[in-house]
Amino acid sequence: MSRVILDASALIALLNEEKGSELVESHLPQVVMSTVNMAEVSSYLIMRGFDADEIQQLFLDLAIPTIDYTEQHAYLTAALLPKTKAKGLSLGDRACLSLAIIEKLPILTADKIWATLDLGISITLIR
Repeated sequence: MSRVILDASALIALLNEEKGSELVESHLPQVVMSTVNMAEVSSYLIMRGFDADEIQQLFLDLAIPTIDYTEQHAYLTAALLPKTKAKGLSLGDRACLSLAIIEKLPILTADKIWATLDLGISITLIR
């Protein structure tokens, strides 16, 4: 099986055992994640009372490889703004999309609005 980009929304669904979490869990051996989306999930967990050490241990336990956010990702993230602004996508959303475009990998997400995007990448909704 080939690699797949894991969006923050999909990882949060897994952590909360929400609908679609089984699909995310089945893809864990193949997933990679942007460091931006790792920060997004970490921020979500901080807001729910986790401390930095717990979050670091969680990511170690999940063993999700990360891909560093580079200048190339930053420029593409910015370039995606006109195509995604009307749909309300955040910087983290666009960072995930830019990673998928650059790496030529599909995305796993819980964000239904992404299914309406025409960016030349495969987007799989978990629910």
